[in-house]
This record gives sequence, structure tokens and C-alpha cells, in this order.
Amino acid sequence: MSIFREPYNREKARRDKLAGRWANITGDVFHVLPGAAATHLDHARKLHRNVFTDVASALTECVDGRGDAIVLWPGTHTVSTASLAMSKSDVKIFGPEAWAGTYRPGMRSRAILTTDVTGDEIMNVTAQHCGVMGVTIRPITQSDAIDLSIAADYFTLQDCYVDLFTPAVHTSTIGITLAAAEGIVIDGCVFHSDGAQGNAIVATGAIDSYIQNCRIFNTAGTWASAVLCGAATTGLFIVKNKILSYGTALTAGVNGTGATIASGVQCIENQFGSLVTVPVDNFDAGECELSENYQLGVGATDGGALIVAIT
Repeated sequence: MSIFREPYNREKARRDKLAGRWANITGDVFHVLPGAAATHLDHARKLHRNVFTDVASALTECVDGRGDAIVLWPGTHTVSTASLAMSKSDVKIFGPEAWAGTYRPGMRSRAILTTDVTGDEIMNVTAQHCGVMGVTIRPITQSDAIDLSIAADYFTLQDCYVDLFTPAVHTSTIGITLAAAEGIVIDGCVFHSDGAQGNAIVATGAIDSYIQNCRIFNTAGTWASAVLCGAATTGLFIVKNKILSYGTALTAGVNGTGATIASGVQCIENQFGSLVTVPVDNFDAGECELSENYQLGVGATDGGALIVAIT
């Protein structure tokens, strides 16, 4: 009877009102608690058959191309050896709120993904159709949080809170670096810096990709630039983002230093804070196309200025 009962129970669980996003996952689900001393470890093992105490072990158990999901439980998940290798396609990592459907815009998830490995990124993505949804991501100083390889086509970073204020300030501390992969989507994320960190997003080489509906801001020091577009950035849509600075300065919102492709970047319907010195800067003529971008104004009667030229 057990060979029939387990598949039945698993399918019933998928349809349960408390199943979270399991119903939308084609593969298996792996639950990760923050370390072997996590207070809910015994409870988790009673409820789920796939329970781990580190993300690397869960990634190892995922099957390439099956559509597996990894659910991070609340707490700090620290990478303590080499950076995570996201090398199997169609794997998604979810924070607890995103998995349960309780995420709201701007939320800082209680599941924190970070590292204590000096000089290494948290995660290196080398497979297609992977993603991270609804996780607080905190890099170590002088490193990226997430690196994409040229093979990371169709990667999605959605509803994540990228913490660039906790690491010690350094221009090499970066949120996410996009290689020459295609179809990348960064959607609904918050990037919070506290000064002269590196860019929130390095989009050098990105092809046919989107940065949309994000809030990118700094609250201390002087931030040089938020989004960097470089050589071979092609078909990058930067759409409906709020790029801001609170009480301090952000020198360039979207920085085209190194850009080479004519019409390679489209900035559409973005809003830039009044303390952003130059919203879109350092592109040569024709490398960035602008439509309906505004620099916010100050005062009840100031509706902001339409950005019509790159200076």
C-alpha cells in the first residue's frame, strides 16, 4: 500500500490550501533551515521529506531540468565554503514569504542569504532558467552577491532585497553582475546602498534583458552609480524603476561608461530622485534611448523635470 499512498499524499499536498507555490512547481521541493542548530529542524523533518541545513546540499540534490524548488526558512543562511554553484537548469530559490504567497512590495525577507568567504560571491549561476525569489541577499565586502555566467540565460531575480549597506563600504561590493546571457529579468527588487559601494547592477554584456519595477537607493556617503551598462550591452530595457538618494548624493543613476552598442539601452518611464546628480550619464550619442523619464522635484508644486537629453 505504501507505494500507492506516498504519491497520493504528495499530490494531495500540492492541492492543499497551505501548499504555497508547490502547485506551480513541476519538480521536487527542498526545504533549507539556517544551520543544524535551527530551532525548527525536528518539526521540519516531520512535515517534509527533503530537509537540509545548508543551501549547497539542497542544490546538489536538485535534478537538472526538472523544475525543482528550494525554500529557505527564516534565518541567516551563510555560505561558509566555496560560493554556491547554481549549475542545474530550472532551479528556483524562494524565501518563505514568496513561497507562502505573503510577500508584499519592498519586503525584506526574513530569509537572509549571505557568505563569510572573503573575496567570493554568494552564488555563481551557470545554468538556464534559474532564479531567486523573495530573499534578502547580503554580499561580503569587495565581492558580488550573485554572478551570472554567459550560460545563465533567462535567469530571474524577483522581489529580492539586496543589502549593500551591511557590508563594509568598498567600490568592489556589487549586487549582481550580468554576463553576456540572454533574457535576464530583474523585477521588483530593492537595492539599498550606504555610500561608495560598487553598482547595484552591472549589466555589461547583457542581451535582451529587463531591469524593471525596482527601487535602487543610497542613504549615506556618495554613490558613484547604480546601474552600469558596458561593452556589448544590447537590448537592455530599464523600465519603471525608482532610482533615488536620501540625504546624500548618487552621481549617475544609469551609467553608460564603456557602452558601445548603438541603441543598446532603452530607459523608459523611470523616476530619479532630485539628489541624483545626472540620472543617465556617460553614454555616447545614440547608445541609450530615453522615453518618459523624470527627475523628481522638490516642493508641493514641482512635478519634476522630464529628462530629454543625456549630459
